[in-house]
Amino acid sequence: MTEHVAPPAEAAAVPTEPHFTVLLLEDGSVHVQEAPNPDGDGSEAYWRLLRQYAGRDGGAPVRVSVARHDGSVDAYLLGPDGPAPVADGHPRRLPARPVDPRWMDGMPDRHDLLELVRAAERAGEWHGAMVAAERLATHLRADLGEGHPHLVLAVELQGYFALRAREWGAAARLFSEAAAGRYALGSPAEETAKALDHAVSAWTHARGQRGAREVGLVLAHLLVRVAPEPRGRLAAVLDGLGAPGR
Repeated sequence: MTEHVAPPAEAAAVPTEPHFTVLLLEDGSVHVQEAPNPDGDGSEAYWRLLRQYAGRDGGAPVRVSVARHDGSVDAYLLGPDGPAPVADGHPRRLPARPVDPRWMDGMPDRHDLLELVRAAERAGEWHGAMVAAERLATHLRADLGEGHPHLVLAVELQGYFALRAREWGAAARLFSEAAAGRYALGSPAEETAKALDHAVSAWTHARGQRGAREVGLVLAHLLVRVAPEPRGRLAAVLDGLGAPGR
């Protein structure tokens, strides 16, 4: 990184949003989430781009997380004086809150739709179970909207049966969506970690398939934002995205 770095920022001074994540891939390419990808190569290009965003809203500083292909992640606060390392590191910490009991209530008002899922599971019909879980998610989305634990659980069910059916790309996409939802809604941390593990495992099987790069980029940015440790998990995705010749 060639940008001048200011002294470390105090944790209390670091905003949680906006939070830009940057992937520096092994093939030399750069991918920035929440912003257009930079014109040009190297660190100067993405810092130049991100400074434009830091200058908005009266010059309020923005959080930037930069991931390298070995899985290491550096946190910065980018303001008018340039980037400064973030003293509290990664990931950004959401305020602690009680766990929503709807994560564990078994969706009591969706018994009929859940029974269709279970019947397909008992029969070993993994694709049928995927379809039934998708139907459940569609009903929940229509009735409850986005941002409800039951919807996240239904998406996770789809991912589980996609894994059983060896539909790797679908499983990676669905578990990535579920992990993002769990994190945003304050699910128990160990359950969010499980969803991320499933997403990475599925993506490593799918990475040569059509559409896998787009799913991998979403997953990599999510890992940088939410759970960059263990480093090997993030490195596995970044390696698949950026190895020369892939």
